Amino acid sequence: MADPSPHTPSPPGRQGHFRQWWRKVVKDDHMRGDRAELRRASTTNLCLFVPMFHDLKERIGPADLDALAAAARVLVHVRDDAPKTALGKALGARRAGSDFRVMRELRLRRLIQAEELEDVVRQFRRAVALLDRTANVGALGVTVYAFASAAKAPDRRDEVARKLLLDYYGAPATDDRSANTESDRETSEP
Repeated sequence: MADPSPHTPSPPGRQGHFRQWWRKVVKDDHMRGDRAELRRASTTNLCLFVPMFHDLKERIGPADLDALAAAARVLVHVRDDAPKTALGKALGARRAGSDFRVMRELRLRRLIQAEELEDVVRQFRRAVALLDRTANVGALGVTVYAFASAAKAPDRRDEVARKLLLDYYGAPATDDRSANTESDRETSEP
């Protein structure tokens, strides 16, 4: 197989797949019925009745079906995409004219601790509502998927939760090794 030309766009990652699917299902008026069915779906099996869910399944490829359904059930509540805004940063932003964050710490704690599939969906739907239905669709899809598939990939969930918390508090996500290297350089230079 020949190498792709430098002008050929690389295939989107999982975030890109979630975003493309969301654009199709949320922004296309012809998909209004599928959107409504996914909003009302309370189980993975009910998502399987929705043709657009199968489109997402094909885009993502082999995946945890329950986690994928959870992500779809949350994403259909987003009205506008904010691709350059980290999810945690948006939730941790201060409300205009207030000292309070968009999502208070207690609610964030509930979201981070959600383990049951329905609780994960409920907590992320609340987060979307707090964000006035505007979120980074790709990041939200990946985050909900990681939380919902925690039983099969607990390390991935912990990694995603850690990034969400660091973004919420505005802390830079650094690798411990690179932080040590920087401090070593600073102390070794006169």
